[in-house]
Amino acid sequence: MKSKLAINGGEKAVNIDRPHYVWPPITERIRKAVLRQLEESISIYDRSGIIKILEDKFAQYHGKKHALLTNSGTSALHSMYVGAVIQRDSSVLLLKRPKDDFMGGIYELPSGRVEDEESLDIALHREVEEETGLRIREIKRYLGHFDYKSKSGKKTRQFNFIVAVGEPLEIKLQEHDYFVWVDKNQLQQYPVTDSVKQILDSLFRNI
Repeated sequence: MKSKLAINGGEKAVNIDRPHYVWPPITERIRKAVLRQLEESISIYDRSGIIKILEDKFAQYHGKKHALLTNSGTSALHSMYVGAVIQRDSSVLLLKRPKDDFMGGIYELPSGRVEDEESLDIALHREVEEETGLRIREIKRYLGHFDYKSKSGKKTRQFNFIVAVGEPLEIKLQEHDYFVWVDKNQLQQYPVTDSVKQILDSLFRNI
């Protein structure tokens, strides 16, 4: 015998006003962990406290080099990008977008779309070489991510990493008009998005 769902006028399976189950159960241990993290950092642009511990243990558990936590895991992403922070002494490489391109004239990190079935690290190696002619020797550290809407209005997330590249540092542009090496005192002289500025600010604080 079939019965109606409660939403269609059938009998309710749960007849109490308050939630019958609370998840996750808030224990004193969880409360202390959350407060400790709030006191240390709540930034998504760095790795700190329990965030770093969980990322490292999760990566180790799966036998991987890196694991990434996000604060919006249930939100829909239409595409993923990777960005590379390439350093020369205390300066960072920025590339200028063509004026007739989307967000033309903006200075950005070497970056690009992660293709279907492509891992973040493979995409990072490919995009850096395509946009600068440089080859990555090592992916050193994850710096954080940011979200934005693409030219077509699709939600996009860019994951950013500090990388080491091989010598010599001869930049060969393919998709950009110009490049600059910028230190923390020069950053304000160039038009960059707030998201890129936050990523670089978190880097420069530790240089």
